[in-house]
Amino acid sequence: MPYAQRDAQLKICGLFGSPQPGLAEEYLADDSPEVLAYRNPPPDPRLAAIDSSIAVGTLGATQPATLVQLKAMSAAEYSAWFDANFGTAATLIALMKRLTLIVIRRLL
Repeated sequence: MPYAQRDAQLKICGLFGSPQPGLAEEYLADDSPEVLAYRNPPPDPRLAAIDSSIAVGTLGATQPATLVQLKAMSAAEYSAWFDANFGTAATLIALMKRLTLIVIRRLL
């Protein structure tokens, strides 16, 4: 029962449970291919190094270059990198899933 918000390229960029006037008024079925694709995006290759480190338990021991680079960034550089790489809801959700996995495996 989602109502879809679309971006300039007409791709879904948000789903809502009720119509959002002027923003998301298009109703799509839950099993629509577009809705399923939005809810289950393909793995993001930019996060593959982090995922593999988590899987083998080496996060922090032998850090992928991306993590080393992130640690060295200033707040402004990190903000620019984050905006460039995680600008859609789908990529933010994927990032949150990975961060949650890191917290669970490393801290709990």
